[in-house]
Amino acid sequence: MWYLNPENKEKILKFSNYKTPFYVYHIPTLLKEINKYKKTFNGYNVKFLYAMKANFNRNILNIIRDNGFGADVVSGCELKRALNTEFNEISFSGVGKTDEELLIAIKNKISFINIESYEEFERINYFSNNLKIKTGISVRVNPEVKADTHKYISTARRYSKFGVDFKTAFKIYMNAKKSEYLNIKAVHFHLGSQIFSSKPYSIALKKIIDFLTELRMYGILIKDIDIGGGWGVREGNETSNLMALFNVLKAYLKDYNFIIEPGRSIVASCGVLVTKVLYRKKVFDKYIVIVDAGMNNLIRPSLYGVFHPISNLNDRNDKKLLVDIAGPICESSDFFARDIKLSLPERGDVLLITSTGAYGYSMSSNYNLRPFVKEVLIF
Repeated sequence: MWYLNPENKEKILKFSNYKTPFYVYHIPTLLKEINKYKKTFNGYNVKFLYAMKANFNRNILNIIRDNGFGADVVSGCELKRALNTEFNEISFSGVGKTDEELLIAIKNKISFINIESYEEFERINYFSNNLKIKTGISVRVNPEVKADTHKYISTARRYSKFGVDFKTAFKIYMNAKKSEYLNIKAVHFHLGSQIFSSKPYSIALKKIIDFLTELRMYGILIKDIDIGGGWGVREGNETSNLMALFNVLKAYLKDYNFIIEPGRSIVASCGVLVTKVLYRKKVFDKYIVIVDAGMNNLIRPSLYGVFHPISNLNDRNDKKLLVDIAGPICESSDFFARDIKLSLPERGDVLLITSTGAYGYSMSSNYNLRPFVKEVLIF
């Protein structure tokens, strides 16, 4: 991985002379991950809308835009940032869009709004008619397909808060067809995050194709299918096996255009959280190492129980001991790792918590009144 390269290690150690913790993003790795998508789907009618919630650093957004990606946003503030970044195409998803947010989307004539309830459809129709602005829409359908992932990031099961059932989607599309100021652009589904098998996509897509076939009988012709994002990347690794996803779409590329919303899979591996060791203490048969980063900087280990590989830039080669890595936050869940084998770090050692380019800074907070950290880019 890029952070094990001696030159990059030296750069990070130099940065760490200043205040820790902070995030570092390696731009060559970001570009490498972007290019995997471009190469896999090159020459086919497939577009990419970057899931901005994964990482909304302005410099990273500019790079992603310059590589031909649009943006998928899930809040009014994300929408404003996408507009300011001048993405060519923007979709607006999310179950709780306020009137103010919908008006921003409608007035700026973004590519389309992903509708997630019938009442949201009514608001969009009302505003579009009042303003006499033709608004692009898509409906997020919940295909009720179980993806093998953490329950908090599985979004297409029955009783999920996301999307609508096929019956409601049909009702929305039929009424949208009658509206002078609504433009039916696409259909959308999103199965969740950290999905490593193409099978759930295949099952969901078959249901969506059957639904579009039914709509065609009523004069509604939809050619664009947004399959969301969610393709997984394991902590400590880079994105792989995109051909499996391509193979799901291949049979339908003659008749349909596709939209994919990669987020984590292009930014996760380019980022690390840099933190320093504050204290070590022995508790019975193991050591607890206290670092200056906390769950306010990276909540995924506490929230999802995810382990991000940890590397000591000071290269301790002593005997490996049983170690926990904990932060300073006043919560018992503020751990980055439990029961890992690691050479005991010294006070002041610089640790890297890896694969944190996605949902790291973007999910951080100032809990315990701890400040937000800086972000550094390596080109």
